[in-house]
Amino acid sequence: SPIFQATAASCTPVGTRDDYPVGRNPRGVAFDPVTNSVWVANNGVQVTGVFSNTVSKVNINTGTRTDYVVGSYPRDVVFDPVTNSVWVSGNGIVSKVNVSTGAKVSYSIENAYKIAFDPVTNSVWVTQVNGTPLFSKININTGAIVSYPAGGDTAGIAFDPVTNSVWVTDTQLSRLYKVNINTGTKITYSTHPYAPLDLAFD
Repeated sequence: SPIFQATAASCTPVGTRDDYPVGRNPRGVAFDPVTNSVWVANNGVQVTGVFSNTVSKVNINTGTRTDYVVGSYPRDVVFDPVTNSVWVSGNGIVSKVNVSTGAKVSYSIENAYKIAFDPVTNSVWVTQVNGTPLFSKININTGAIVSYPAGGDTAGIAFDPVTNSVWVTDTQLSRLYKVNINTGTKITYSTHPYAPLDLAFD
């Protein structure tokens, strides 16, 4: 399909677009340089009325797609270059999927939402919504889980390699948390009157 650039005078094609079908209501997406694929968390409700519980792997060269069963209601996905896995957050479950074999390990995390990889402590960090106000850290090698209290629902999360921190948004209380990845020390910043949903490190 063509991609167009519009001006006041005309609309001219500037490139092309290829569309690839995945599951319903795709949300999170991550690139995997090991198998040259993108992984997509399928979040929507199937025709049967059941929540999707798959993540799709799409080869960037051939478009070949493979679906893997993960926890229900997948929300986000991140690539982990240490164990060559993708981590998928879902409704009560975080799934670790080997990018080459599809082997899966599941971890119990209440209402897991967004997820970020931390290469310093070899962990993934997970925000949690609609439940106990927490965010959690999972060691990618041992599976050990440490949870940290928050004021309200946590949503966006980003790793900061300069200060070795993760930054977490609290949409319920209009806050931003900076958390030291080694000590768990937390600094709270007010974002009132805004309720931040997501963020990125620049």
